Amino acid sequence: MGIFSSLFKLNVEELREKRDVEGLTKALNKRNFVWVRREAALALGDLGDARSIEPLVGLLRDRNESIREAALEALAKIGDPKVSEALLPSLKDEKSLVRAETALSLGKLGHARAVEPLLEALKDEDWYVRQSAASALGSIGDARAVEPLFGSLGDEDKDVRDAAREALAKIGCPKASEALLHGLKDNDPTVRAETALSLGKIGHARAVEPLIEALKDEDGYVRQTAALALGDIGDAKAVEPLIEALKDESPRVRYQAVESLGKIGEARAVEPLIQALNDKGWLILPGTEKRQIPKKVWVCQKAIEALGEIGDARAAGPITEAVKGKHKGFRQAVRFREAAKEALEKIKARNRA
Repeated sequence: MGIFSSLFKLNVEELREKRDVEGLTKALNKRNFVWVRREAALALGDLGDARSIEPLVGLLRDRNESIREAALEALAKIGDPKVSEALLPSLKDEKSLVRAETALSLGKLGHARAVEPLLEALKDEDWYVRQSAASALGSIGDARAVEPLFGSLGDEDKDVRDAAREALAKIGCPKASEALLHGLKDNDPTVRAETALSLGKIGHARAVEPLIEALKDEDGYVRQTAALALGDIGDAKAVEPLIEALKDESPRVRYQAVESLGKIGEARAVEPLIQALNDKGWLILPGTEKRQIPKKVWVCQKAIEALGEIGDARAAGPITEAVKGKHKGFRQAVRFREAAKEALEKIKARNRA
């Protein structure tokens, strides 16, 4: 930061302390000092004065992304419905990028006044505008959007369909579940799988039977996501079908069925999970945000963890045998031994109580 930027920084802080809206508004026009303009915008947001709405809305078209983000953050802090009102005309802008970014901004602001205009934007000629409108409607979470979003599941553009599906999952009402169920019958296995995941996030019992049926899908990834969704919902009706899924040809499906049985926690899953300790299947899990490196995991390792979650004393002996080296190929796997130790501790604690 140069000497002039430092001086302007001090000036912005002074203007903030004085609650000088006019002075901060003028600072927004310091074109050669991006940092100063950004700090001035954030300061106006902290002050929350409605007079700053119009100049901040003007910044949403700025070329600099950090300026646009600061303006949006400031407008969200102000929280006045007039903010959405000021943005709405930009949904009709001649530039598709402006229309799309306006839709996303309205979603972040979350005012119900924007729902109807965003529903209109679902019909925009530009796919990115339609995608942005769908995402915004999901962020707002108004049930009025369910039927139009259901219509967008048939959009010609995949990104729009994906955004509509995610939006329905965010809205999460029973009507949204009903709308999503059709996706389990889609010709595209990726759509069927993404639909299963969305239904699991919503968590309504109405989806359990269709997801149980999806455990028989011809596509392995669909079966895997159906098993995951059933675990997320946690309905005991899924226990027997998930036990049956322990015989699936895909180790990924078996692994997910094991995990979901552990989540549901029914005692009738204990014996089948003990049998799963003999499963020599393994898979590679992709890296996560915290741990970028992919890792190898075993179905039997997940069975140990699931048995620990259920906490039934019948599992202690079989887990102990596994630790002693019943499966020689797994003896040296540190994660396997750690999983066994943790599971035994959980079982001991549960039965002590």
